[in-house]
Order: sequence, then structure tokens, then C-alpha cells
Amino acid sequence: MKIFEYKKEIENSFLSFKATIDGENENIIWNPEEEKIDDGWIIKLNISSEKKPFAVKNVLITAKVPIIDIHGISIPGKVNNPYLFILPWHIEEDTSLYREFPFLSFINRKGENKFALGIKDPTLGFKISGGIIEKTEEFELDISSITKHRGNSFELEVFISTQQKHWFELSQLYSNWVNPEQDKLPDFMYDPVYCSWYAFYQELDQKYLESVVEEAHNLGFKIFILDDGWFTDDTNRGYWYTGDWEVYEGKFPNFKDHVKKIHDIGMKYVLWIAPFMFGKKSKNYDSLSKYSVNSRDNLGFENLCPQSNFTKKRIINVLKELLIKYDLDGFKLDFIDDLPTKPCSNESHEHFTYNPSKGVKEILKNIKEELET
Repeated sequence: MKIFEYKKEIENSFLSFKATIDGENENIIWNPEEEKIDDGWIIKLNISSEKKPFAVKNVLITAKVPIIDIHGISIPGKVNNPYLFILPWHIEEDTSLYREFPFLSFINRKGENKFALGIKDPTLGFKISGGIIEKTEEFELDISSITKHRGNSFELEVFISTQQKHWFELSQLYSNWVNPEQDKLPDFMYDPVYCSWYAFYQELDQKYLESVVEEAHNLGFKIFILDDGWFTDDTNRGYWYTGDWEVYEGKFPNFKDHVKKIHDIGMKYVLWIAPFMFGKKSKNYDSLSKYSVNSRDNLGFENLCPQSNFTKKRIINVLKELLIKYDLDGFKLDFIDDLPTKPCSNESHEHFTYNPSKGVKEILKNIKEELET
């Protein structure tokens, strides 16, 4: 095992970077680089080997930030962030490609940044933890990788800024740095969207729904999302019956005809689905349970492993069948952030990758390719 370290002081804050490599490979080259940019610094941690591949067991980034004019922490990817208006004694967050962002900003009462740190590629998954150290009057932050990396090269890029800009503006800078060349979205993606969820929840009635959608179109809405409830008569707000993904005829006697009516009104039709989810009372539960990666007993469902070929094929087949059978325009894919950030430990099924983020990324990429053809 080898350990590489790199340390840097930025104004009054101290940072250290540590990478732990499995194995005794004498040909490994450790080449940290730093680049000063207008809004901060980019630290690049490069590890390579021309001969044998290696495994990065863990990457640990530690930051010690003086608590001077700091009153909260902005984490843009966190819903209902409890740290935004008060500096917590302790934080602990798991981030990945599909959950939150590996980016945070220590802010003052005006919402202005005092110290920000963000990682460019979240594929490894990162645990963010830390807390107030009273003795030194600092906030000590640890960001550690969750999964391993295997290969002949490894690069981790870290964005650091002490620019006193509003956290919203700084989040935009981070976003532009992470995705400088985003795919152009079709124009209709910016059209007003009407979703059934908060008006109906799971209590869907086809005729009344169609009248509401027509009124929404009159108000200028162009896209309709049919949310949860289309596949079950259960209205208890759980997810016990997810996973079969068959239209419940008690609510929609002729779903294809219903979709056509919405199209005739002038609206695109988008269907809600949680592709990795399968309910504990679904017809397919017994056959799917061997591919489970985690369970949410209180909500009545489990998730399919994103590292499994079975999951990839099943999700694509389900979505493709629904799209073609009912002439849908698209899907609202939900609950992907409910997948665990740690690799699957279930040995009762195969894995095409050791990294859940890579699994999710490949599945979403394949969905896009398959449904566009």
C-alpha cells in the first residue's frame, strides 16, 4: 500500500490531499498540479502507471477553515438544507453522481462565500463530514471517496474559492466548470409543465383529469406529467405496488385512448416512473428480490441494483414497452437519488461494474439511446 500526500494553504485555510493506493507498484507516478483562475484555484491530483494497473483505495481531502464571519453552509444539491442559515456543530452527507453534489460553500449572513470546495467528477461518490473545533476556532472538513478506482490512470480535479460572491453565483461558476459544454436541450423542454401530483396525489380519475389538463392547456401549459398512482388502486401514499408498471384499468379503462385525448388537446404526455423501485406487494416482487440493493421498509419498496446487467435490461425493456404501447412522449424518472452511494454487497446477482455511479450513468445513457431510436 502506498500513500501520496499534497498540502496547500490558501489565505487562512489549510488543505491536505491524501490518496491511498492498493498494492506495491513501483511505477506509479504522483503528479499534483495547481492552477490559479479568476475565481479561485483548480487542484489536479494525477496518478498514473505505464505498466501495471492500480487501485485507488481511498482519496481524502481535509480542509481547516477559520470560523471568521461564517454563519452557514450552502450545499446546493441538498433539499431543505438545514445548514444554510446556521453553522452546524457537525455535518455528514453522502454525495454521488445521482445524489446531491460534492460542492459546498461556507457563507456569511449576506449569503456571500468565505470558502468553497467542489469536486469535478462525482463518480467515485464522496462522504462529506466535519464539524466545529472549538479549541482552534476552525471548521474541519473531511471529504473521502466511497468507492475504489481501478486502472492505469486517475485524475481528481478540485475547485477552491475564497471569492466573496453570493453562494448562488458561486454555484453557477462551479456548475459551468463541471459541465462547460452541456448538451443543448430541445426548445420544448422549456415549455410550461403541468403535473398531476399535488392536485391529485394517487387519487386519479380519468375524466376529471382530462378536464383539468384541458384547462391547464388553456392557461398556456404545453406538457402534462401523469405522476404516481396510474398503476394501482392503492391511495395510501406508499410504494408497495411499484415495479409491475401495468396501467390500473380501474382508473384508466383505455389508457391509449386517454393519452390520445391529451395529445388532441395539444399537450405532450409524460409518465412518472421510478425505474429502480419495486414494491413489496408487487406481482414481480419474488422474482426481483434477488437483485435488490437496498430496502425502504417504511415506504414498502426496494431498489434494483444499478450495477447489474439484469437491472439495465429490465428498465430499458419496461420503458420501451410503455413508450411504444401508449405513444408517450417521455418519462419523469424519479427516486434515482434513493439508490445507495456504496457499492452493492448482494452476492446473489452479477455486477457489470464495481461502481454504482458508473452503473447509473450507463443505464441512463442506454435509456436515452434506446428510446431515441
